Amino acid sequence: MIILWQIGIAILGVVTTFVIPASAAVRFEQADLERLQRTKNCVNCQLRGADLSGMDLSGANLSGSQLFEVNLERANLTKANLSYTQMRRVKLQGANITETNFIGAGLGGTDFRGLNLEIAYFEGAMFCHALMPNGSQNVRDCRRFRILGWTKKFDSPPCPSSAISRNSKTPQSNPDDLNKLYLQLVGALSLLNAYRNDFTAYPFENREFISLFPAAYYNTTKIELAAILRGDINHPQEKMEQMIAFFDAFQVNWQRWHSGRKDQVEPHWSTQFDFSERMTKSFQACLETQKIDPTRNYGCYENYLTSSQRVLQAGIDAHVNNDMARSIAYTLERFKSRGIAFSLLKEEFDDTVVTLKKSSQVTLKEVISNNFDRNILNWLDKALIGTLDGVLKDRQRAWQLGEQKALGEIKQIPPHPIRYDFEILGLNNVAQRNIEFLEQKQPIGNHSRLRTLGEQFCGRTVANPE
Repeated sequence: MIILWQIGIAILGVVTTFVIPASAAVRFEQADLERLQRTKNCVNCQLRGADLSGMDLSGANLSGSQLFEVNLERANLTKANLSYTQMRRVKLQGANITETNFIGAGLGGTDFRGLNLEIAYFEGAMFCHALMPNGSQNVRDCRRFRILGWTKKFDSPPCPSSAISRNSKTPQSNPDDLNKLYLQLVGALSLLNAYRNDFTAYPFENREFISLFPAAYYNTTKIELAAILRGDINHPQEKMEQMIAFFDAFQVNWQRWHSGRKDQVEPHWSTQFDFSERMTKSFQACLETQKIDPTRNYGCYENYLTSSQRVLQAGIDAHVNNDMARSIAYTLERFKSRGIAFSLLKEEFDDTVVTLKKSSQVTLKEVISNNFDRNILNWLDKALIGTLDGVLKDRQRAWQLGEQKALGEIKQIPPHPIRYDFEILGLNNVAQRNIEFLEQKQPIGNHSRLRTLGEQFCGRTVANPE
């Protein structure tokens, strides 16, 4: 059989037709298909054009695979991991996509007609020319696709092991419970990765500043998870519960903002999200006005770098000076019955300073470009160090407030130095807001969903390296 590829090329007015054998077209690897059928585990596989219609792929892991023109009609994809796959022109009609993970996937031309997208996960996915449930064609992400293509990925952290519980000093710690908490945090990390891609995966002139704080948050969380997995944390259960509560406060507000429920976003995050979007518009206006190579344009350089610093500071204010004290109070109130001295948990809280310094350096590398002038890089490095110094003080203040609230004895309002960007953002009188904020309800996210995402990357079993 011969496939005719008609490529019109105007060469001296002649239109040439190339005839290419079907064998030259990239198709699925038989070994990959057999592995999928046998194990349901086929990461980064080549399955282009495969007929998987009607197959039971529930719980399958296909992350990063090439799925161009695959037939998945009537397939059972319940809790399957299709994250960061390339799914151009895939047939999905009649498929069961309950809790299917499409995070970061390229879905160009994929047929979703008749499906309920509310029951699956699509953070960071690109729907360029996909057919939506109502039959309309989605062109929302086509600009992003033209710039980036489908090159995004998620480097999943090591999966849970017995090392987490090996050094636990909490008598009641159950290895299965620790495993579940860790999987929830892997799920949280996968979401942060999807959010940060709109900043880190693009050339700096196309970046969205609203995704910068998730990039920094991703780096911090990834380093923390590595420490937990090494067994460096004496109270891993309490540590992970605090991390999940802290993530909830961010995630709930992020989802509301991006799902059109901006009126339900808490004021501190509404301020940060709105400010971040305004900084993106300001930077884009600078580039549009100059109409020259932005890597040679110091005016837009300074706009980009200053915006990066201010957006990070606004995110830190929202998360540390608002969410943190409330999350600490929420978790410490639950820990009282376990008989653990708060001072022991505070020691591990303080150890996070090492994590923050490492995370700051990684984030700096993601913000900058090799084309930046050395003097500008030094300025930004010093600016971030100054921001980090303020963060460490703010964290101490948040712990003090959270502990006092948990003990029911708030005695004082710790002073808060006003930094210039707080005044620009209208964020002065932070200390007073901290006290008032402690009385507001702690947001609770979908922990079952986080665990499902973690299981899709790690499986449900505890890996034991020993």
